[in-house]
Order: sequence, then C-alpha cells, then structure tokens
Amino acid sequence: MTEGFEEQVAFLRSQGEVIVLGDEATGRAAVMPGLQGRVMTSTVPGEDGPGYGWLNHELIRSGPNRRHINPFGGEDRLWFGPEGGPFSIFFAQGTDQVFEHWQTPAAIDSEAFEVVSQGPLKAVMRHRARFENAARTTFEVEIERTVQVREPELEGGFTYETLNLARNVGEVPWRAETGLLSIWVLGMLRATPGSVAVLPYRDAPGPLVKDDYFGKVPADRLADTGTALLFRGDGRHRSKIGLPAARAVPVIGAVHLEMGACTLVDYSFPPAPNGYVDSLWGDQADPFAGDVVNSYNDDGALGAFFELETSSPALALAPGEAAVHTHATTHAVLGPSGLDAVLRSRLGVDLDRVREFTSR
Repeated sequence: MTEGFEEQVAFLRSQGEVIVLGDEATGRAAVMPGLQGRVMTSTVPGEDGPGYGWLNHELIRSGPNRRHINPFGGEDRLWFGPEGGPFSIFFAQGTDQVFEHWQTPAAIDSEAFEVVSQGPLKAVMRHRARFENAARTTFEVEIERTVQVREPELEGGFTYETLNLARNVGEVPWRAETGLLSIWVLGMLRATPGSVAVLPYRDAPGPLVKDDYFGKVPADRLADTGTALLFRGDGRHRSKIGLPAARAVPVIGAVHLEMGACTLVDYSFPPAPNGYVDSLWGDQADPFAGDVVNSYNDDGALGAFFELETSSPALALAPGEAAVHTHATTHAVLGPSGLDAVLRSRLGVDLDRVREFTSR
C-alpha cells in the first residue's frame, strides 16, 4: 500500500465531489455522492497514512462506460441482492445466467446519489431506484445512505459506519413467492501478497462454507483453523466464499501483514424470518438460503482488490416500510503483539497461524 490517503483524495477531487469526514486526529473517510455514496477510501489518525480503499483510477477518469459492471472501487459500496437465481436483479427473465447476460443495475453501478445533509462527521445521501427481477417483479425503492464517523473500536484506529436504508415506496408488498431484495455492502480493499480475509464462525449443524461460486477454491487459498476461515486476498485468483446464517457471527475482518494492520467489519445481524437471498448464478435449491457474509478475491481482471461483504436478511416490506443494514469498518495499525491480541479477541485466530497460511 504505497498510495497515501491524501494522494487518493486529490485524485478523486479532480474527478468529482468528495466529502471528507473526520480529521487527522480521528482518521478520515472520503465519500463520493456521484458514485452511489461510496466510501472510496479511509485512513487512520495521522498526517498522511495509506488509503485502505482500492480505486480504479482509469475507470474513474473515463466515467461509467463498461458493460456488465463499472468497478470504480471503494471500500464501502452499496449493492442489492440477489445477484443470481430465480429472483435475480442482475439477469433478465429467460436468460442463461452466464457472464454475457449479467448486468449490474444502474442504481448501484453508475447513478449519482443526492446529498441531503453533511457535517464534519456525517453525510446523508438519497436515491430513488427501480429494480426488476428475473421473475418480472418490480421494486420501487427509496435508498438513504448515511456515512458517519464513530468512536474507534481499537485504540489508535479509525471507525466509520454506513447505515443503509431501503424503503418500499411502491404500492404492493414485497413477497417471498415473487422475490425479495436484500441490502448488500461490499468493501473493496487493496490486495497485497500478505492480505488475508478472516471469517470467524460458530459451531452449528450443516455446511460451514460455500466455496464454489467461481469453481472450487484451491486448498492453498482457504484454510479452516477450527474457529475461523482464512482466505487469501492477494488479487491473484478469482474466487469467493460465504457463510450461512447458522455459522455467521456479527464480525469479519482482514489482516494486512505488510503493514502490521488489521480491518474489522461489524455489521447488523438481526433475526431473519425470511432467510437470506442466495446470489449464486443459475438454479438454486432454496432462493432464501444464501450467505450472510462473503469475501471475494479478484484475479486482476477487474483490479488488484479483495472484498469483505455483509448482507441484510431478505426484506419482506409493506408499502412505506423500511429496513436498515449497518456496516461498520475499523482500520488500525498495530505492533505484532497488538495485532495478535486483536486477532485472538475479535476474529478467533492468532497471528502465527495467519503468517503460516500466507507462507504456503
């Protein structure tokens, strides 16, 4: 991670409106309303620390011009699910669910959000969206996205959270039999050889991990410590994993070994009477048996990044009803003993085990 936060912000400001929340004493987050209110990057307290978010400089310069997806980057960006299956909002009705037919909806890919209010520690943005799923169900949605700086979760670290609200502003209730939406937040972080996603889990009956989204994850790229999954975030092999509701816990994270740093993501994990939407492409045994958390690693085709992702339950909302999904990100640079302590206490793994995994 050689690009500093200030350098990233200078570049972003040359391309559009940027709201910087926080200050050098608290840490800072850079938000772009024109790119769906994404937190593009952030940094810990200090004059010019590294920016943790991955940015697609070339695409940001040229603007939205790609089929399928415009991967601008950003360490906290808003999507909606499901991506695949009978109720997908990324595939049209009757099309084979293959890359050629995959299309990210414009509301979460290229359209700007309106700034409602902003201050030194908080910004609120809104957008009106319309989604149609593969069953031809339409969803009229008011999106409200709040980004705010919080007290840091770790000493010397920086914490911000996004509150992602979806309101049914249509005239009919959202029903499971015709498909439901979920709120989905994805953090695109810079990939390095020593980047490792850490997904702690709990004991429960049934499968532990879904690891065949893009083919089975090779054994040297995924390890089970008995309390957490370690997944390479090196940007060298396209792969993805996910944990179901029975296994998930309300925190995931990552280690950046080259920096002696860690990232924590705490998220809302309420009861889910309608389950979680499944974003697997193609046929699905149960469209509401999807993942709560995911990690994705790119192979460089889109960029040198990996992702930490969290999702809300499937949303069965009556007209006028709203739901909120919260996704809070903490970055901290720590010495070896501090990093080991945080890994053990928050993510259920020790630093030596992570180092061993990356040395394979």
